[in-house]
Amino acid sequence: MFLKYETSMRDPVHDYIPCTRLELDLIDTTVFQRLRRISQTPPSRFVYHGAEHTRFSHSLGVMHLAGKMADKILQTEKLGKDFYFLKGLRELSSKGRESFSEIKDLADKMFDVARKIQIVRIAGLLHDIGHVGFSHTLEPILERYQNLTHENMTIKILERNKEIRRVFKVSEEAKFLRIDIEDIIRFFKKQITEDQYLCEIISGTIDADKIDFILRDAHHTGTIEYGAIDSQRLTECLTVAGSALIPDSSAVDAVIDFWEARFHMFSAVYYHRAVRSMDIIIRNMVDQFLIEYKRLPKSQKPKTILSAFFKIADLHDYLLLDDYSIISELSRLTHAGSQFDLAFRFLEMYKKRKLLTLVDEYRPGPVEEETWKMLTDRRRLDAMRTEISKLSGVSRDFIFIDAPPEVEIRVNPVFGKCLMDMIVYDKKENKCRPIGEFDSKTVEALSTLRGLIRIYTVEQHEKKVREGYEKYKKRYLEKIQVSM
Repeated sequence: MFLKYETSMRDPVHDYIPCTRLELDLIDTTVFQRLRRISQTPPSRFVYHGAEHTRFSHSLGVMHLAGKMADKILQTEKLGKDFYFLKGLRELSSKGRESFSEIKDLADKMFDVARKIQIVRIAGLLHDIGHVGFSHTLEPILERYQNLTHENMTIKILERNKEIRRVFKVSEEAKFLRIDIEDIIRFFKKQITEDQYLCEIISGTIDADKIDFILRDAHHTGTIEYGAIDSQRLTECLTVAGSALIPDSSAVDAVIDFWEARFHMFSAVYYHRAVRSMDIIIRNMVDQFLIEYKRLPKSQKPKTILSAFFKIADLHDYLLLDDYSIISELSRLTHAGSQFDLAFRFLEMYKKRKLLTLVDEYRPGPVEEETWKMLTDRRRLDAMRTEISKLSGVSRDFIFIDAPPEVEIRVNPVFGKCLMDMIVYDKKENKCRPIGEFDSKTVEALSTLRGLIRIYTVEQHEKKVREGYEKYKKRYLEKIQVSM
């Protein structure tokens, strides 16, 4: 109704995704097409063979859902929940000339709604263009060396990339809607001057990003029973409360099902023991190469695009990093010298799907906040790795402690620490209430922190590491269990 869609793309999750001319031009840029070569869930495809979907298809899905959410919210906020365009226009036109100012006011409001819907859709489309190859798996490396997240990189790309900026400059649609690249940058920086709640459509508690990745990942991994959510209800249930978006009480069941599905997807798919094993392998094949590369004298450093992890001198170099280029570059460098042997060992494990051996899995169950912080503290885990190495006589290079940071499923900080803190608008009583008042048992269960620690090693060291870990467990972990 508000935007002119030029065509539609067939999608396995959302059926058809309509696109405006401006969106199609952005999709056709080299920067966006790069997302075809970045997997949505890189390690998962080694366990669930159908999970070959990419950031490209996910971004289209987020654009689609974000547009639907913005349409519903803005119509209600700007035009009224009972707005019916044809009826309103007929009533105004029947008044004759004296209704001109009212018609103009309606047209201005509809233009404003259309403009903001298009901005939100473009933000959904471009929200992941800053991802490095292998998505979140390699993002910690980028953060360590440059203190940059993929969100930071998205903004840098929008600020510097000439191709995307040119699309906005020449687009007739962008000119008509008075949209430029700075509008999108301000949106990502959450610096929009009005209707800031729109930012939560892309990054909030119940946002288009989370809804799409749960649906899409469940579809492609074949775990649709875990990711079964009512996306239609979720996109229509949000209402504005101050500067935030909150669900209304009619959708409480859909919201709880959404968080339950997210929990099951993390537990069964993202934190599957073999998925996490491959995650460690992918990260180490790059990390170990960079560690050794950094130690080399400048004269001995081979020229490589992987140096973009250290410093982004040229944005073009960073945009060369995708799943394919990283693997092909490491393969090319196998002739660069024996100092990279450990990295190349992980590369071979990746190519052959040779998983790490699971030594043990420690699940203390629901834990208190302080215990959970202790279990997931990186310094403590590093010390644990060193201690097991000493007790087993196996190098730290072959011992891996995995404590996923999001085993507990928490919500946006806007609503506090956990699902229990989420506020819902009670339509009957016309007031806001905690979601726990609607279903306390389920909400409490989904708000509980759950610990998870896995110990991995390579196959040849399994026996020694297992013995070392048993000694460690008796000294330390059993004390934690008793205190709980």
